[in-house]
Amino acid sequence: ARTGLVARENADQIGFVQSGIPVVEDYLLRFLALEKTRALEAAIAMKAAALLVDTESDLTLRRRALALPLQELRDKQFRFEELLQPIEGRRAITRDLLKGERSRIGAELEARAEGLRNGARGSLFPIVDEIVDRAEPDAIDRLATDAVSPAIVGFFDTACREITAFFVGQSEVALRAHRARIDELVADVRQTAADLFELPVTPIVEDEKFHLAQDPYWVSERWATTILPDLRPIVDRFLGKTARSARRGARIKARIDGLIIRNVENLRWSILRGLDDTFRRAAVTLESRLDDAVALTRGAITNAQRLRETQSGKIEEELARLDAGIMAIEEARATLASAVKSAPA
Repeated sequence: ARTGLVARENADQIGFVQSGIPVVEDYLLRFLALEKTRALEAAIAMKAAALLVDTESDLTLRRRALALPLQELRDKQFRFEELLQPIEGRRAITRDLLKGERSRIGAELEARAEGLRNGARGSLFPIVDEIVDRAEPDAIDRLATDAVSPAIVGFFDTACREITAFFVGQSEVALRAHRARIDELVADVRQTAADLFELPVTPIVEDEKFHLAQDPYWVSERWATTILPDLRPIVDRFLGKTARSARRGARIKARIDGLIIRNVENLRWSILRGLDDTFRRAAVTLESRLDDAVALTRGAITNAQRLRETQSGKIEEELARLDAGIMAIEEARATLASAVKSAPA
């Protein structure tokens, strides 16, 4: 992308074609013109189908609970709460496992940051050494600035892609394992409801992807200055050429080291924020599915008990309303399935 941008700014058509950007542009234009609508329709259809299945399960559970005698309903409520206790215990273990994964990845991030600092020094310091060896002392600062600034950008651009890809992979593995554990708990809750009320179980899993909290930014070298006089060049005048070059090289390396630390910290902090944000959202989102599964059964039992105890004369009316709702959903699912099947590929 950078090569294509430079080529376009310089009106270099050959370089622009060689960058590969025209191929990307053509693909995006074709997608926007021809495929976007189909992709959107398919995504909406999948989401709608999932909502219909969930709603039908909800209504069916409420109907089954409402059809039971009051004492049997109370017995099932007691049994449901009893069966939830080990599930809640496993939920606590699942939370601890996720915290452990987050800590492990955080420790890996610190190790990678330290390795990145050392790698940057190993890549950038030799540039200064080469300039010190061949340049006049008074030209070292200018030559180092010209050589090191693009080298810093190139080094950290590459490092950003590599380290970000690594932690995207690490987070996805950890969250996939956490999602599987939560899915198992949700399945157990739904299976408990199925055993109590003879319901089908249809778990729905949604992905939680990793995103950096912000794009890291790079600091290319503009040598730091101070309003106070720098007396070191004065001292340099009393030294020989070799000693002067060595002193200037050491000062330049110290400035580069400061830039390395700043750039690595920018990347480390960005990924750290991304990890914290993603793991927090994953925990809330995935556990909410477990909370919903528990609340669904509890709510069905509670509402059925309330009607049995206070409005028993309205039970038949409510059963008819639920039957009508279930039938409407079945018709909607059939219509959706037919529409998806007949849609052009």
